[in-house]
Amino acid sequence: MTPLPPLPGSAASLRIRPATADDADVIVTLVHELNSHQGDPTARFGRGDFLAHACGDGAVFAALLAERDGAALGYVFCQAAYDSGFALRGLYVADLFVRLQARRQGVGRALLGAAARLAKVSGGGYLWLTTLPWNTSAHAFYRSLATIEESVIAFAIAGPDLDRLAAS
Repeated sequence: MTPLPPLPGSAASLRIRPATADDADVIVTLVHELNSHQGDPTARFGRGDFLAHACGDGAVFAALLAERDGAALGYVFCQAAYDSGFALRGLYVADLFVRLQARRQGVGRALLGAAARLAKVSGGGYLWLTTLPWNTSAHAFYRSLATIEESVIAFAIAGPDLDRLAAS
């Protein structure tokens, strides 16, 4: 992905930066915190997954890390997307997570701001955000930023179902 431009006007103590291979362990910890919060399995995503999918030439998503005074506060994963309704390239925000003690301090907004800048420098014109139906605090946060709210029902075809479909 295109390099992330600097965070303009940010507080000196909050830093948003691209996560690197050296951050693998902290990213895995944060992902496990998000998955636990959502009731998802925590054992699936590991260090090797982050290194294989977010680092180097084969990266399929960008990972941005929020830190204050050297402590990890949250992260965002985003990947290239295209929407024919907008007729634009953009970024899909696959994960956005801020640790409980850092919420309501502008960390999530700073992470999404960095993702928006990444979208812009990559030639994109939108961010696509999704959340689970029960996560009303995320709904309120996204509504404070978004000009378009869409009701969608999302499906995932994975594992044996994907194998069967691919073989058909």
